[in-house]
Amino acid sequence: MHPLAAPQTIALMVPLLGWSVYRRVRRNISRQPLQPRRLAFRGVFVLVILGVLACVPHFDPMIALALAAGCAVGAPLAVHGVRLTRFERTPQGIFYTPNLYLGIGISLVFVARMAYRCVVLYPLLEAGQIAERAGTARSPLPYAALGPVLRYFAVYYLGVLRAPRKLEAPA
Repeated sequence: MHPLAAPQTIALMVPLLGWSVYRRVRRNISRQPLQPRRLAFRGVFVLVILGVLACVPHFDPMIALALAAGCAVGAPLAVHGVRLTRFERTPQGIFYTPNLYLGIGISLVFVARMAYRCVVLYPLLEAGQIAERAGTARSPLPYAALGPVLRYFAVYYLGVLRAPRKLEAPA
């Protein structure tokens, strides 16, 4: 049995993944303070991740195509998401609230991709066949789901930085 398939590892991973998903969903649907440095860092970081994924050491054209197709879907969704985002100026600063439906939708795609990877990889880990069947784990389908999520967040974070400029003008 592979060490990652050990019951203790699974017992630690499930709550951590659950907490990660909870935080991500909460961030995608609730009111957030506008923090320009944090948003800029997140946007650039996600773009770097996309670049690394597109140029992985074992470059596979089908995976790159799936990732690019997903990215092509994610960018217009993010632009639409920025338009639907509510911005408000308060004495505490500028806040933004992402669109509930887009936030839930993107979160569901993220969770579905994670669940798919667990369903495909866990049996391989348990059987100790991860090295022999690495091709099964490198299917284009999860990359097609990851592309829109990453591109959405990259464009959305950078778009949120630009959108509230009209609120910053003195009233």
